[in-house]
Amino acid sequence: QVRERRFGRNDDVPDVYCKIRLKYFEQDSPWWKTDTVKDDAMPQWNESKEFQNVHSPRSTIIVGVYDENSKEKDVYLGSAEFSVEQLLRKRLMEVQLEDESSSTPTKMYVTLKCMELESFSRRASDHGVNAIGSDEEVLVHYHPHIGDEGFEATLLEETPLQESTTPQATSALKPPEPPRDKITLSKDVDIRVTAVQGRGFQVRKRRFGKKDDIPDVYLKIRMNSFNKEEFPCWKTATIKDDTTPQWNEYKDFRRVNRGKATIHVDAYEDNRIKDDYIGGANLPVDQLMQKGTLEVELQDESTLTKTWVTLRCTCIGL
Repeated sequence: QVRERRFGRNDDVPDVYCKIRLKYFEQDSPWWKTDTVKDDAMPQWNESKEFQNVHSPRSTIIVGVYDENSKEKDVYLGSAEFSVEQLLRKRLMEVQLEDESSSTPTKMYVTLKCMELESFSRRASDHGVNAIGSDEEVLVHYHPHIGDEGFEATLLEETPLQESTTPQATSALKPPEPPRDKITLSKDVDIRVTAVQGRGFQVRKRRFGKKDDIPDVYLKIRMNSFNKEEFPCWKTATIKDDTTPQWNEYKDFRRVNRGKATIHVDAYEDNRIKDDYIGGANLPVDQLMQKGTLEVELQDESTLTKTWVTLRCTCIGL
């Protein structure tokens, strides 16, 4: 959270770092401290550490998050504890931090990634690729939200192996394509599209002691179905004073041509005189249905904006 200050001083944007420990039943690992990301309410570390001889069914991961303070004691923001087995099964998981003293949810989230390096090395060597490491690795990516509950972060793409030297080996290690469901691409389907959340919306600094302008964001979503059905533009509610808005609104679309239809989403900042256009994105319905939940970066014309919107799509009436 950004802390507002009085008397015209700039707001305090947190300097965040994580401390992570693997908890064994015999003994705990040393604390691993990430770098501190300065002045960022949505820090991204993308740091990794290997842990050896991990018994996943009996081990847990503890993560604590702190706001670094150069003048006083660092401020504790919250922590989470969960099993290694659960993280290995999901591979990528978002967890909500809790206040340790009161077990109260903090509405801040951390995203962790975990992979078993031993089996990964074996698969890589079978294809002639050199893979480094063994046992298990945990990769951290912190992603706070403001809302009542988090959702499993299945949005981020897997990082390809950097050690691959031949195109043939790289293609052999690509994960299999997600299974196609039983609906053919040519068939019209009924779907539910959910505007889940956004992130990366910018705070505008103001001069002369005025409060910074935290954006009031809403979305406009259009379905281009390329059939006789015409769909009106859908406008979400406006989320006030929030750089990570959560809408969790949905709309049902009937008789959508899955193979041809596209979804266009535009984000706007609500203003008194004229709303400011932030950016937009266009994506095929079939791609969104395959992923289930997908995060897309918005563009202003051809320029990436470093703001993202998450959409979810499911079939209905089946």
